[in-house]
Amino acid sequence: HECIDSTLLILKNRLKYGIKVVKSYGNLPLVKCYSGQLSQVFMNIVSNAIDALEEIKGKTIFVPAITIATEVINSSDGDCVSSEFINNYVGGDRENSQQLSLATLNNDLSSEAAEKSQNPAWVAIRIADNGPGIPPEIQRRIFETFFTTKPAGKGTGLGLAITHQIVTEKHKGKLNLHSTPGTGTEFEILLPLI
Repeated sequence: HECIDSTLLILKNRLKYGIKVVKSYGNLPLVKCYSGQLSQVFMNIVSNAIDALEEIKGKTIFVPAITIATEVINSSDGDCVSSEFINNYVGGDRENSQQLSLATLNNDLSSEAAEKSQNPAWVAIRIADNGPGIPPEIQRRIFETFFTTKPAGKGTGLGLAITHQIVTEKHKGKLNLHSTPGTGTEFEILLPLI
């Protein structure tokens, strides 16, 4: 929560022009992590959400919003959080919408590693916006290095390749994308409590 709050403070200047931020923090234990790197993850995801919301701000009548929710979830089998588990766990209107879920799990977090761990729980951090969503053809490329949706010469990429690497390789977690064009986008970061 401290990393998220610090990121929001840094981005305060970009958020003050009509973008509503809704925080729904759960009761989390202390999480062993590389806090600077996780702050970079949050910065990249929230910055991209702001960019997406600014694209359509003024074009339609709506209140642009970014929602950040955290909680601890328990995996029934303790070795990983499967896509099916996530889809069943994360209810709401996503059940009836078309979406492409890009999920990754580093092979180092095997069932053997999970058995050594006494805690089959994961911390879930969900950052969602109510922007235009991401078209499926772009979703397939979103974690590529230097991939951008901006015109040539504008920006260096979405920062999601490094975000993916930090979550999956450095933290042995998962990074899921749930996006429906016209509805919004959610990134779900799952970090194991080992």
